[in-house]
Amino acid sequence: MEASLVKALNNMLRYTRKIIGFCENASYEQFQGDEMLIDACVMNFCNLGEQARRLPDEFKAMHQEIPWSAMYFMRNRLAHDYEGLNLEIVWQAIQTDLPRICEQLDNLLQEVRP
Repeated sequence: MEASLVKALNNMLRYTRKIIGFCENASYEQFQGDEMLIDACVMNFCNLGEQARRLPDEFKAMHQEIPWSAMYFMRNRLAHDYEGLNLEIVWQAIQTDLPRICEQLDNLLQEVRP
């Protein structure tokens, strides 16, 4: 496995863990009222999506269980439509999607690490 691919996957895992950790003890009400927390999560979602976009298509095709295109879609939505940001959707992604993605990325890294 290419070292750059492993590095990208490690970065993606780090971004997911950061978002999950930032929100671990927060309620939705606390999240929506904390601009710094929102900004931190949005930035890491953007980084996650950008890394997903840069992965080789062949690799993503081999691991279709991971929602690569959804990650990039979320990145585009957050990066280009910030004023129209729906915090409920972001919160739902943090609570529901990211733990699953984090586990999938961790499992994938266990397979591909030398």
